Amino acid sequence: MNRKKAAYAILSGLIACVFAIVGVRYFVTGSLPFQSTNIESATSVPDPLIKEKQIVQYGFPKFNRDASYIGFAELDALEEHSDIIAVGTLVLPFEERENTTSRYEDGVMQDFATLTEFAVETVLKDPGEVVQNGQVSFYEPIAFANNMQGSKALFSIANYRELQYGERYIVFLSDNGQGGYSVINMSNGTFNMNKTDRTSGDPTHHRLMTQIFDKYDLE
Repeated sequence: MNRKKAAYAILSGLIACVFAIVGVRYFVTGSLPFQSTNIESATSVPDPLIKEKQIVQYGFPKFNRDASYIGFAELDALEEHSDIIAVGTLVLPFEERENTTSRYEDGVMQDFATLTEFAVETVLKDPGEVVQNGQVSFYEPIAFANNMQGSKALFSIANYRELQYGERYIVFLSDNGQGGYSVINMSNGTFNMNKTDRTSGDPTHHRLMTQIFDKYDLE
């Protein structure tokens, strides 16, 4: 009987450890390790992970892909992991920016992004002097592309919100290892400088925005 109890205790401990690891990863990254969604089939196959994201934007359906990534909830960490921090405005409306996509051999989308040109008014960090002639280009994790049925749709990662033309932003960028720069921390790596964005419903976004305005004179 004692052996059975000991074996049961060990098994219970292992199961608890597994759930603890998964829980920590969810807390840090904001997504579970098995949250990988085939957004290509969303129009024909119901998927509980993305059904709430099937909205219409710019006249096209929008689908979201969950992803595991390391998130930063404090400004110090976000600054440390950024290669470029800049304030400025968009050169082109979102619909006119360049979309890039790659697909697997069977046609399923592998990666997607939008190349955004940014007119810089203030450089807060740029040790590599990447910002040239008052501009910098970077990738946002959102793009227009055709789905498997050949219909145009908007795809995003981690429900990323694209930067809007005519608005003023502070952006946190990192070298993507492919000869370019990308937004880091998803939507918590770009901040609209108007008062509406300062009252965002996301507590992490709101906290980071408060820390940004406490540290920098950006009014």
